[in-house]
Amino acid sequence: MERYRLPGAYLQVRCSEAQVNKRVALYSNRAGDEAYTNDDEDRRSFVVCVPAAQCPLRVYDPQMYHTAVCASRVTFPDGVHGKLYYRGYDVEELVASAAGASFEEVAFLLINGELPDAAALAQWRELLLSHTFLHEDILAQLRTIRHDAHPMGSLISAVSALSTFHPEANPALRGASLYAESEEARNKQVYRLLGKVATIAACVWRAKIGRSFVPPCTVYGEGDNSERNAVSYVGNFLRMLDGFVPHAALVSIVERAWIVLADDGLNCATGALRHVASSGADPYVCVGTAMAAMYGERISGVGKAVIRMLEELHAHVQHARLPSAEAERDCIAAYVDARYKRPRRRLQGFGHVNYKQYDPRARVLKQLCLEACQLFEDPEPLLQRALQLEEVVLGDAWFAVRRVWPNVDLYLPLLLRLVGLPLEFYAVFVAVPRTAGWVAHWLEGLDDGDTRIYRPRQIYVGESEREYVGMEERVEVGGGGRTGVLPDSPSASGNRREMLAANRALSRMVRSVSVYQRRSTLAEQNEEDQPFCCQRHSRGRAAKAAPPAT
Repeated sequence: MERYRLPGAYLQVRCSEAQVNKRVALYSNRAGDEAYTNDDEDRRSFVVCVPAAQCPLRVYDPQMYHTAVCASRVTFPDGVHGKLYYRGYDVEELVASAAGASFEEVAFLLINGELPDAAALAQWRELLLSHTFLHEDILAQLRTIRHDAHPMGSLISAVSALSTFHPEANPALRGASLYAESEEARNKQVYRLLGKVATIAACVWRAKIGRSFVPPCTVYGEGDNSERNAVSYVGNFLRMLDGFVPHAALVSIVERAWIVLADDGLNCATGALRHVASSGADPYVCVGTAMAAMYGERISGVGKAVIRMLEELHAHVQHARLPSAEAERDCIAAYVDARYKRPRRRLQGFGHVNYKQYDPRARVLKQLCLEACQLFEDPEPLLQRALQLEEVVLGDAWFAVRRVWPNVDLYLPLLLRLVGLPLEFYAVFVAVPRTAGWVAHWLEGLDDGDTRIYRPRQIYVGESEREYVGMEERVEVGGGGRTGVLPDSPSASGNRREMLAANRALSRMVRSVSVYQRRSTLAEQNEEDQPFCCQRHSRGRAAKAAPPAT
């Protein structure tokens, strides 16, 4: 056992190489009772700070991989056995059951704790569909977003903007006990969020491709089978996305994908939601925060990394011109050994922080990819490479010892390609169904009597106390520091014209400006020498003299 003294009178206890596979316990000096043990699977990263005398306990756990910040009944991602449970139901059974659970049923299950009966499901669907319409100002906001903006950024902006359209949902404006006293207020936000997020996502896509928005359907269960299919939650989304009634088989594929994506326990995004919700923020801001966390490169960028890896692998195999599938498999094994095993590079789409067995979501998504290939009659060579790569990895003892198994990110980007969605829609495709899980966690946090405002601690390792010194006594820092601006940085280069215009002497030396710009600059310089009462008139004259906008 190794010990290190840190600033603030803390002792850091870290498992050495010899202690990795052993059970380590921390005992309280005051009571002599066992206070902490490292029973987690990843024992190497077990780190704890033992307090010195009269200091509170602080656990140093970077990224909080071993810290449970809440107790939850919503979802149990059983990483040891490779299972995912929604309120006790195996998600693979929900997808593969004979009748097949709909996404609306799973959302009801996550939020209410039980599967709905027929009457409750009909009412649930009607309430969700009745809240799918967006305020015209939200639609106007979506129309003004640049066509090349990332869809996830647009989704975050619109969902967060809902907070300003529903101030009655904000406890800061209506009282801290708003949701504790009003069940109706809580339910209203559930229907709004689930109903509107799919509409916003579809409008984001339509705005990006330069097409008009498609209004949502409002009544479930009327008309023929195709019409009823169009107004299911998933069918309604696909209809708003494309402008026509979707194929029933496509709706089934997307619906089952959304079921396995509806929640994943307390991951980064859900943890961010719980963190913000603990302050009493309204649910729209909380969900927007979770979406912002999902927008991060380490989540939303994984899909592109997987496709890039598969494209490189496919090009390598194609270049070899091998005669048989067995030869291709050997080629892929050699490629993985040279490219990933020896340099110890991360194999995209494999391995997971929580799942130490085959990711159950990956099993479902792999089957959905195969169904999509048949539906669209598309062989998709990258899917074939992914299947071959999975076979190689699962048959390699090197990966087996390290518990590297396929995860959800191996097949999800391939499914998006097969259904005709670009990879930049990856995070949006996950965020829409995940809203059901986020809402469930938001509600659970409201009912948790132990929940107070989240306040993580830190171990300060910076400078000790220092005295302030005047400007003339300071040591030169230079322009290359963390807060300095390098001469050739983009920010400095972009501000050169502004700096030039701000300098009167240098402004007169610029000969390439237009005649009107010269007159405008001269008027501004003259205005500063006039009394304040005259400046208003000079501004008016300058405004009248300005040429019309082009």
